[in-house]
Amino acid sequence: MWILRVQTRVSETALQLRTLFRTRTVLWDEIQGLTFPKYRSARAVLTSGDQVPLPTVTFEDLPKITPLSNGRIPDIEASLQAERQEQRARSTPPQEKHSK
Repeated sequence: MWILRVQTRVSETALQLRTLFRTRTVLWDEIQGLTFPKYRSARAVLTSGDQVPLPTVTFEDLPKITPLSNGRIPDIEASLQAERQEQRARSTPPQEKHSK
């Protein structure tokens, strides 16, 4: 019997990628960003331009990865919330001050 163990472990210093035949460690300093191809696992885009598959990682895992990246991967949820607040602030007319 075979058990297929693939995984991506995320730490503050690196991503550890385990596939069927090898384990690879990619330091955060080597990562330019992440991409999420449709119907496939995420990929790390390296500073060299190469892409490395991240086994079992999907877009839904992003909130868990972001804090460990030390700012290298932006917090999309926080960015969206800030953008919504900014839009609300722009669309709300300023209140007039009434003098007595």
